[in-house]
Amino acid sequence: MLFTHIEKLENFSELTKDINDIIANIGFKDNQISLQNLYEGQDDWYNNTGSLKALSEQDETKYQVINSVLKGSSIEGLIQRFKGFRSRIILMDPRKCYSVHADPFKRIHIPIVTNDQCWMVWPTEKQCFRLLEGRIYSTDTTKLHTFL
Repeated sequence: MLFTHIEKLENFSELTKDINDIIANIGFKDNQISLQNLYEGQDDWYNNTGSLKALSEQDETKYQVINSVLKGSSIEGLIQRFKGFRSRIILMDPRKCYSVHADPFKRIHIPIVTNDQCWMVWPTEKQCFRLLEGRIYSTDTTKLHTFL
């Protein structure tokens, strides 16, 4: 299955506040913010952003250490719950899309702000889905996909 709605978040307002605080205090670099790093105490908010091919460490499962500022937050709880690695906040600019690509692993997506013009698309599978705010989705991103 390409797309599975897992659940609606009960603490969505808390998560939204935590995300907005990070964005306000850290800011985006090339539309992404890293939530996890390779080493304890690293707290580099941009070290695993962008294309996996461009990273110094391309085994994304090694990005498991949560930034220390996030300890005890709703974000840390979700990352731990889903055994997340290389977790990021990603901002998609209006009227933009990602290139069609495949990731090495399936992904969990939690839309914070979206609209009815946002779609996740698997072109070779001829399927597309809208991901709604405040819900958790498991997506099979090992298949060719894009987001617009």
